[in-house]
Amino acid sequence: MKTVRDKDRLLYTIQALSPYWGDLKVSEIDIDRCRGYTAWRKCAAWTVRREMTTLNAAVKYALATRRISYAPIVTLPEKGGANDRWLTEEEVQRLLGASAPHVQRFIKIALYTGRRKTAITRLKWMPSLDSGWVDLDTGVIHFLGKAEAETKKRKGLVRMPATLHEEMKTWVQEGSHVVSFKNTSIHRIDKAFRAAVERAELKDVTPHTLKHTVVTWAFKRGMTLEDATAYFATSRETLENVYRSYSPDALKKAAGIMDWKI
Repeated sequence: MKTVRDKDRLLYTIQALSPYWGDLKVSEIDIDRCRGYTAWRKCAAWTVRREMTTLNAAVKYALATRRISYAPIVTLPEKGGANDRWLTEEEVQRLLGASAPHVQRFIKIALYTGRRKTAITRLKWMPSLDSGWVDLDTGVIHFLGKAEAETKKRKGLVRMPATLHEEMKTWVQEGSHVVSFKNTSIHRIDKAFRAAVERAELKDVTPHTLKHTVVTWAFKRGMTLEDATAYFATSRETLENVYRSYSPDALKKAAGIMDWKI
């Protein structure tokens, strides 16, 4: 665990894998059981791929440390296409209206920063070595603790839009964390978020849908690829492949060049 940067994500993955794989031997891993896990898990293909990739890494580690003498092949599901579900402004208002106060905070931070759920739920009011924190004086949210190393799922920092900054100044600071319930930090927002989605009568909406929503909105309003890469701490490749088509200027110059008379 000492070499793992995102320990929370690893823990969540292990908790997802354990009910299906926990009582099986390594020798029992085969293509049928891998396909069975995909069917049993009943969630997005990319989620299953991430979890199965962790299982594969564990098997290879066991082989490298000579705990096993043979490493079976862990068959991954196809990547599948990108999820194109994003919320309209009307849907966002419905979701906020159906949410408990701590979930409302989570949603607003997500929609103004485009960060992932764990980065948001770990935010504290005061500077921290092992967790992100909010600097209300400068209007900057640091999504990494002072002693934390950056991971592939980049967090970085972001300057708060004025609307979010002004609203956060009015939030009561109960407990150490920005998003808390009864003065207690929230480790998992999924259950409360799912309940809000059901009350709002929305479909196919998860916490990650908020990130997809805000990046989509940003491109539709003309944010450049360069600014989006920096602001959302997301790779240029991902932004180009998934979101850039929403920009009103996408390929506009190329289309002009191709506009010849035939």
